[in-house]
Amino acid sequence: MNDIELKYCIGSITKVFTAFGVMMLREDGKLNLDDLIETHIPELKAIKYANDNCPRISIRDLITHHSGVIRDIPEQIEESYELVFDYLTKEAAPVTPRIAYSYSNVGYSLLGMLIERLSGLTYEDFISNNLLSVLGLKESFFKLDEVNFGIGNASGALFSTLKDMKKFCEYCSSPNCLKSINPYIQFEMQKLSFQGRMIEGGLGWHIDRGVIGHDGCYFPYQSHFWFDPVKNFSVIILLKVKNESELALSFDILERVYEQLGLSFNSYLANFVNDLSMYFNEGKNLIFKDIISDDFFKEFGVEQLQTIFSDLKEKLGFVKSTKVHELTSFKEANIEFVGERNRLLFNLVKGTDDRISSLLVKSLPK
Repeated sequence: MNDIELKYCIGSITKVFTAFGVMMLREDGKLNLDDLIETHIPELKAIKYANDNCPRISIRDLITHHSGVIRDIPEQIEESYELVFDYLTKEAAPVTPRIAYSYSNVGYSLLGMLIERLSGLTYEDFISNNLLSVLGLKESFFKLDEVNFGIGNASGALFSTLKDMKKFCEYCSSPNCLKSINPYIQFEMQKLSFQGRMIEGGLGWHIDRGVIGHDGCYFPYQSHFWFDPVKNFSVIILLKVKNESELALSFDILERVYEQLGLSFNSYLANFVNDLSMYFNEGKNLIFKDIISDDFFKEFGVEQLQTIFSDLKEKLGFVKSTKVHELTSFKEANIEFVGERNRLLFNLVKGTDDRISSLLVKSLPK
């Protein structure tokens, strides 16, 4: 079999197709993006909000990861709608929509439910019939005997090949090439919809300094799909690895591409360093909220981060200067803070989902 025909689970790149499916339903007049999700899924009226003044979750909130809905739920709960509704309305933490970007697989599961409710088809059949077939992606499919998240398939269960992903990339770069789908759907999806401190995006897409795309990871599969319709380039990486160490290979490849494009981890850190310095010097809680507003840290809760940074603020005193020392890897950097009391070195490591998975701090000689 030719390498371009090898089949891979593309993981969270599936979310792009889910968002695309929702936009197709809007094109058919079955929804508006600012509709409340509970309008179409009444069971979600019982979802818990942080307070009575919170806005209710809209379809747009779910697409852009601003719903406040938890990232994941236990696997066994994904077996049925009823279990999901029960968990979200009784056990999950209260939500506060539109405050911050917070990546949510569950949010896209709800979009999958929405597609089923409004189309009368299963999520898999709707995507297959209305997108994959129309786009000519003949080698893209759902393989439910190998990857089946139940109602969570909308967040990451699609399989594809390099050949099909190249074809999809060509379409996304020039939606006018296909007359059977309104090209303005994809133009709107690629338009900047939100801009945070560490991440920005459109409808279903992430946007990294003008480069549009999404990543996917479902072990042993790893995938990257990025393109620039203006500069006319793309990078598509599909891997099936044997262990976690091999997983780093995809990031090594992506790093080389980013270096050629003049993009680096430093760019991600610029706003973070600025905000953290202001927090250390001014101590404003609003600035602290900005620091964590994009779900930048993976393994740390809000209260834990508050404690960590408060302690570091006390150790540093007034911050006089900062310097970013990027390491050889695209996903690791050291940040030096020079304060009136101490010099501290922050070591930040990005995980496979682009969030910070490790934060280490050590004192340096003054």
